Amino acid sequence: MRVRALLMLAMTVVLVSGCLKPGGKGPKDVAGNTDPQSTDPKVASTDPAKKDTGGGGDTSVKKTEPEVPKVASQEQAAVELRKLKPRYLEVDENAPGKPILVVDLGGKEEIGDNHLTLLKECTNLKELNLAYTNITDKGLANLKGLSSLQKLDLYHTKITDAGLPNLTALPKLAELSLDWTGVTDKGLEALKGMKQLQKLDLFRTKITDAGLASLKDMSQMKDIDCGGTEVSDKGLESLKGLKTLEGLGVHYAKVTADGAAELQKAIPKVKMRGVPPKAKEEKKE
Repeated sequence: MRVRALLMLAMTVVLVSGCLKPGGKGPKDVAGNTDPQSTDPKVASTDPAKKDTGGGGDTSVKKTEPEVPKVASQEQAAVELRKLKPRYLEVDENAPGKPILVVDLGGKEEIGDNHLTLLKECTNLKELNLAYTNITDKGLANLKGLSSLQKLDLYHTKITDAGLPNLTALPKLAELSLDWTGVTDKGLEALKGMKQLQKLDLFRTKITDAGLASLKDMSQMKDIDCGGTEVSDKGLESLKGLKTLEGLGVHYAKVTADGAAELQKAIPKVKMRGVPPKAKEEKKE
């Protein structure tokens, strides 16, 4: 009996020493959870209630926009933009002040409204891609001084009608993508004075025939994509006066083959995209 007791005691000592091995993941509690004091970051506790917040009350983590340094020149802006690792950044290194010409931040979900303050000094900027970023209407106010901007991509952002009036301050804007945004007919009404627009993408927005009518006086318009919307043949009628129109996308809209044919009669050079096949006439018995 005494020998058996000594053996059990020795086994216990071995097990305890193994659990306390330096650099290990630490012992587990009765629920199988890894000890939050573990030195392994992959298994460290992420429970907010276990974090020392320096006080009581709500311990939940609230997201805040990152602080962005103020810049006083395009050279400084380029330095900060490079830190964001853009997909593409074009700077004219030979021109005075090294103006920024193209900024592509597409697909970077960490980009928010505060980051757009870096662009305020970029008055030579011609192209800006913000697709798939987290900018909102508030951020568009930072673009109002970009007097040279010609192309702006806001695809799949959180933009709504409220932000579009900021774009009316861009006198050279010719191409605008609003695909997959919350824009409605009201937003298009705000843009109707931008007669310099030549290409407008509205795929999967919330526009209807009434909104499309706001584009009827855009005399330089060459291409419109209103696919995936509630636009129907009635909406196409309002475009018949756009003799400069060269392309129109209507994939998954309410447009019929007959409606598309009527528009092509009015504008022979327009190329229709996504027109559904004409319904076959039922055979009379």
